[in-house]
Parts: sequence; C-alpha cells; structure tokens
Amino acid sequence: MALRVSTVSTDVFIRDLGITVVHPTTSRDLSLEFTAIELKASTGLTEAIQSGVLVADDGVYTIHSTDYDPDETLIQQLGYRVDNLYVSEAELFSKGDVYVKADTFPLALNSTAQATRNIYCPYGRWVTWSVSPEDKVVITGNAAAGIYTVESVSDQQNLIVKEAVVDSTGGTIAIYHPNAATRIGVDDATFDHVAGNTLHECLASIDDLTSPYAHRDLDQLVHNIAETSYEEVTYTGVNPTSLIVWTNSGKTIKIREEQYTWNGNKVNTLTMIQYNAAGAEVERVVETYTYTGSKVTSIARSLT
Repeated sequence: MALRVSTVSTDVFIRDLGITVVHPTTSRDLSLEFTAIELKASTGLTEAIQSGVLVADDGVYTIHSTDYDPDETLIQQLGYRVDNLYVSEAELFSKGDVYVKADTFPLALNSTAQATRNIYCPYGRWVTWSVSPEDKVVITGNAAAGIYTVESVSDQQNLIVKEAVVDSTGGTIAIYHPNAATRIGVDDATFDHVAGNTLHECLASIDDLTSPYAHRDLDQLVHNIAETSYEEVTYTGVNPTSLIVWTNSGKTIKIREEQYTWNGNKVNTLTMIQYNAAGAEVERVVETYTYTGSKVTSIARSLT
C-alpha cells in the first residue's frame, strides 16, 4: 500500500529517516522511498503523524492521527481494505451472524446522519480493516437503532449505509459479515443446469432444481411423475398403438404419450413424447427393437 504524507504548516524533519518534508508537500509516498520495516521503526514518523504535523493517507483513505499505528505498517502493505480483499476464516464458517471482531464489538458510536446516511465511529481502523460493502451494521441504544447494509467505506471512522438512517448520537455499533459463500466466485460456464456467479447463488439454484416442486415441473421423460391425469389407449385390432396421458377426461392438454408401431405381432418401435404445461412437445425418445426369433435382443434409443 501507499503511505503518503502531506505537511500542514511547516517543514517536518524526521531524524531517523534522515529526511525533511518541506512545506508545502502534498502526498509524498514514503513507501516508495523506504521499506515497511523502516517505516515501522521510525519513531519520528509516528510522532509527526500522531501529533498532526503530518497528514497521512494510504492512497485511498485518510489515516486519522489517532489511528496511525507503526506496529501495523507491515500488515498495511496488504492495504487497509483487508476484509474487502480476503475471505476470512470467520466468514467461511459464518451463517451470516458473526461479529467482525467478537472481542471488541459492540463499540461506542458517535453519530449517524440522515442527510448523508453516514455512520461515524471514532474508533478508527476497525472500519477499513474489517468492513466491506454488504456487511451488516447493527445499531442499538439510540434513535437510529436497527440493521443496515454497508454501501461504502469513507475512511477509517466513517461508512455509508444503503438504507435511510435518522440523525442520532450515542448508542453502540456492531458489524456482521455475510456468509462467505456470497463472496466466493464460481465459473458457471461449465454448468448446464446451475446458475449464478457466486457459490451462494449456485447452491440456491441447486436447491431449486432438487426441490420436490421443481422436480414436478421438469419436462423429462424419465420422471413419469404420478399426477392427476386421464389416460387414453388406442388400438389397431388387438395391438395398442398409443397411450396418451391427458390432464383431464376432456383431453384438454397432453402430458406425455407413447406411440407403438408393429411388425406382425411384435412391437417394432416405441416413441415416447413429453409435453410441457402448455401441451407443446419438448422432447421425444424413439426405441427401435431388434428380435431373434420371438425374443428382443437389442434396443436402440434416439433422443430428439
């Protein structure tokens, strides 16, 4: 990550780094000049940022003076938006109701703003370290008490929620991760019957396909589902030539059909047809029988 500093009103000499940040300086990226270990070890840099004579940012967000912690400089190389970049172990085992940090939440909340949907918590790094869009914000103990969805993170102390929120002060705040399955991508191009771009969407699609109700709606010959219906059998002489399953005795809509052709007293072909809910054909299988004497020795099937 970047560690950029800007002067406020005067030159700033950082003895242990051997540099002077000349005023006015804007967004000098010290991570391009020094290693993370050097920046971590610099007490002069820490004092300058924490005292406010240098303003720091990570290339995206302002690092508030009370939030700068040199012990985290090495980790900061991953970026402040750690939760936005990685799926944590807690999220992998989450059912959607896991605190971001169970040892520190809930935290005291400063305020919420109706006009901007902003939530301000003056406890710093927890926002950009641990919160990402679609996390849940749970507020208690003030006029804005309720559950909200994170839309964006402004800096280490402020975030914007999607839902309307009233003006309030005080109270507490906790953040919950959604289940990790909502953040894990899936290549659905290799699936014929499963839809979705995330693991959660694909699992939901599988659930729909395998439910008893979805099973009844599938137009598949192999199902032969028991249903309210009316069957009509037709003959040529003593040989049946068709068996048609209708929705009712008025023969309004066909459900499925079997058609037989004969060679003497032997069935030559069997055509099985499946219709959809509107009575339109969706698929058919033709079976052709081969005999040796009076015995069937092979069956060839063709699906169309």
